[in-house]
Amino acid sequence: MIYFDNSASSIPNPKAVDSAVTAMKCFANPSSPHFAGLKAKEIIEDARKKVADSLLCKPDEVYFTSSGTESNNIAILSMVEKNKREGNVIITTKAEHPSVVNTVLSLEKRGFRVEFAPVAGGEVDYGFIENTLKTQKVCLVTLMQANNQNGALTDLKRIRNIIEETNSEALFHSDIVQGFLKVPDGMASYASAYCDAASFSAHKIGGLKGTGGLFIKKGLKLSPVFFGGGQEGGIRSGTENIVGIAAFGVAAEDFSKPFRDKITALRKLFIGKATALLGGDIEIKEPISHIDAVISLSLKGIKSEVVLNYLSSKGICISSSSACSTKAKENTSLAAFGYGEEYNNSAIRIGFSPFNTEDEVETLIFELKNSLAYRIKRNK
Repeated sequence: MIYFDNSASSIPNPKAVDSAVTAMKCFANPSSPHFAGLKAKEIIEDARKKVADSLLCKPDEVYFTSSGTESNNIAILSMVEKNKREGNVIITTKAEHPSVVNTVLSLEKRGFRVEFAPVAGGEVDYGFIENTLKTQKVCLVTLMQANNQNGALTDLKRIRNIIEETNSEALFHSDIVQGFLKVPDGMASYASAYCDAASFSAHKIGGLKGTGGLFIKKGLKLSPVFFGGGQEGGIRSGTENIVGIAAFGVAAEDFSKPFRDKITALRKLFIGKATALLGGDIEIKEPISHIDAVISLSLKGIKSEVVLNYLSSKGICISSSSACSTKAKENTSLAAFGYGEEYNNSAIRIGFSPFNTEDEVETLIFELKNSLAYRIKRNK
């Protein structure tokens, strides 16, 4: 198997897998007061510190959840409840992950109003956000850090400055799942400095599925959206997933500049050789500001599912959209970008991992070229 669907779920880091196997031997409940429970708790707190260090925040600002989706739901629902006295308007975009869009749409039924900022080409309209903050009572701004379709980056610092300059009382949340540890400066675009809360996930950086994280800035008191035994500071009750959390900590600690440099090198290799070999048959949409781990492209005149099926038959995995929205009739992110129906129907997504190789990139390009010949045969 050659795997380039890392934006959906990344190749596991072997070190993270080893830590998960070790943690499996510590099967006690971390809430138990005996020595085995205390050992389990120690594993969690060690991982919490590693994740906090990667986010440039304090350990008590990190809460473990089951996924990025859960983190988004907890953050958005809790933050609007916290701040509803300041207004009933939520600012977001139609390019957000379904766990954000569907959550804010559910809030419309409870009396909130959603303002969708334009995202032509993948870049959020900062002027729209500024004008909305000036003219309306906004309780929450929720914007993803890096888009999961084309990697387009949102300037979190600029959003924070706009909120402050307009004297808005709006809270600021960011879904940093796709950009976590992959932004150019390697510091989560300072999410912990500019956001009130940020959601992230383990399986996008080489950790395991079933483990997410939520940063909540110290001093911001949020109420839980479901209730239980009070684990994770009461924000996310339920017995902790020690195995996934242990792997998360190691994956976050290990995802450093050499990993980002490897991803950048693979991207440059792919773009250079793919454009040279495929010429006018390939169209790559590259936002000015982006993470290098994601590429959105299309092979002209061939539908994305044809390319996916052909590559899958050759043992190569890519995707046409977010794995969480593959059943949707329309790729809402690409539609919001204004790319056009022809591009959207043939769009595919390449996700790079530091565990991919140059030989795999070469094979991918070769088979993309072959898929064009397959298109010709099918159209005869």
